[in-house]
Amino acid sequence: MLIDIVALKDIKKYLAGKAVHTLTYYDITFITEGEGRFVIGHQTYNAVSRDVFFRGREKSAAWEINCIKNGYALIFEDEFLSSFF
Repeated sequence: MLIDIVALKDIKKYLAGKAVHTLTYYDITFITEGEGRFVIGHQTYNAVSRDVFFRGREKSAAWEINCIKNGYALIFEDEFLSSFF
């Protein structure tokens, strides 16, 4: 799959607590409900409803799954980007 949209509430169960994970894809995340902290690499951002975050491939990332209730992530891979260039 080169591109997909996932609801944050659906992937919460795969992330334990504030688990840091490394992305193997790119993602644009739109927060729709809740507020908390979103960490990308070594930078921490306060996140509230209607915020948008871009996370690059191979970046470490974490978010407060108990505070950020929902949102959507558009995820895509290198092959998707290269199909346009």
